[in-house]
Amino acid sequence: MRDYRQQVRPLAVSDTDDLKLFSTGFYAFQQKDYITAISYMDGLMQRCPDTVLRDMALFWLSQAYFSAGFQNEAARTLAQFFREYPALAYIKKDVDENLVELAIRYNIESANT
Repeated sequence: MRDYRQQVRPLAVSDTDDLKLFSTGFYAFQQKDYITAISYMDGLMQRCPDTVLRDMALFWLSQAYFSAGFQNEAARTLAQFFREYPALAYIKKDVDENLVELAIRYNIESANT
């Protein structure tokens, strides 16, 4: 199983502004630089856990994990997104159905442990 932590670079100490972290991560995702996107989105979640951008950071982090081939992290993150933001469940229609299935299985397995 691949471990994303071996590929993700640590963020510089000055990279703490939530909008900057999100924007840089989102841009990296759009450029298909998924490892950089993971670095910035995960950095945003770690450094600014109460950001107003949390919902979209979780969503795009799950997409970056999935696109980079880190299915477990993708499922965990998307499941967390749906748990924390149930009103945004309509977004499932825009998510790869395989990732949605992984997130559903993750929730079921987590509930049974």
